Amino acid sequence: MHLSGKPFANAEHPIFNCGSKGDFSKAFGAGADFIMAGGMFAAHNESGGELIEIDGKPYKQFYGMSSSVAMTKHVGGVADYRSSEGKAVILPCKGPIKGTINDILGGIRSSCTYVGASKLKELSKRTTFIRVTQQINEVFGSKDESKNPVFAAKPDPSAPTEATEDEAVAKKQRI
Repeated sequence: MHLSGKPFANAEHPIFNCGSKGDFSKAFGAGADFIMAGGMFAAHNESGGELIEIDGKPYKQFYGMSSSVAMTKHVGGVADYRSSEGKAVILPCKGPIKGTINDILGGIRSSCTYVGASKLKELSKRTTFIRVTQQINEVFGSKDESKNPVFAAKPDPSAPTEATEDEAVAKKQRI
């Protein structure tokens, strides 16, 4: 997460640039009214960018609006008094954006719960930032085993199952 420039640090409406889904909560917690997240939304089905195929796999072209690609495409080139700041990349297609949006919203809801904020506007009033110098929890070692087949999703026999629509209607009629 990056607070976009010193002049904005005390601004009435700070602007943040996010690199990960968790940065949304940090930005709102720090008082942001606006979050720049174009790169996070890039390469989804709903996003712009030309769809291309490389070795049979779908990719999307993405370029930042300060890149030389954007300036050439939209204003005829990089002006003499400017320099290109963004970059152009080819990203694997990420599919529908719904999953990313749900992750962002879920993270914001969790953050509000952690600090006791019942509304998003309260998040900045209840958030305290601390400097973290050790970001890796090595209590269980540093290797992530989440891809290990042992962790493959298996149904929990005690978990409730979703009723079909017919079963739900029948249950309502019994009540």
